[in-house]
Amino acid sequence: MPGLNIKVGKYYRTRGGHKARIYALDGNGGKAIHGAVANAYGEWLHCIWNSRGMNFDDRESEIDLVSLWVDPPMVD
Repeated sequence: MPGLNIKVGKYYRTRGGHKARIYALDGNGGKAIHGAVANAYGEWLHCIWNSRGMNFDDRESEIDLVSLWVDPPMVD
């Protein structure tokens, strides 16, 4: 994504609103970014992205990285 500086150890929001974590930026074959996306059950599923944070090169996907993750505020 333009302007998104993706870093290892950071959390990002996907286009579908899920939390993604990044653990590598040195993958091969055009998918340099490796990480995982939390599903609705709290399970982490392995995902890969290109250097722009996109899962597919030719179209948008629900797991594209679109922004930094911001935890929702805690309510007392």
